Amino acid sequence: MKKPPAILIVEDTKIISHLLGDLFIDVINNAIIHFASDFDEGKKLLDAYTPDVVILKMDLPGKSGIEFLSLIKENNIQVKVLIFTNEPSAYHEQLCLSMGADYFFDRSHDFEKIPEILSLI
Repeated sequence: MKKPPAILIVEDTKIISHLLGDLFIDVINNAIIHFASDFDEGKKLLDAYTPDVVILKMDLPGKSGIEFLSLIKENNIQVKVLIFTNEPSAYHEQLCLSMGADYFFDRSHDFEKIPEILSLI
C-alpha cells in the first residue's frame, strides 16, 4: 500500500497556512500535513519528517524562504517545492526556479491554481 504523502507548509500567516492545508486535504486523501511558521521551525520539521512536498512562503520571518529552498537543495532532499509569495517578481521567480523550486505562485492571484498542481503531485 502506498504511504500517504507528507506535506510541510512553511507560512507565518495562520489563516493562509490552514487554507493551504485544507486544499491539500481536499485534493490528496490521507495527506499528513505539518505546519511551520518560520525558518527554524520548518527546518526542524524538514529534518524530522522528510516531506514529499513543501509549500514555502518566500518572505519568512528571520531567514527567507529562498534560504530554506537553498537548504533543501544543498542537502539533496528529494521534495517538490512550491514557492508562495505576496511580492512576485520575474527576478525572484527565475531565481527560485533556477535554484530548484518546482512552482512559483503569487498568493494574490494564483491561489486557485494550487489544487490543479496538487493533483499532479
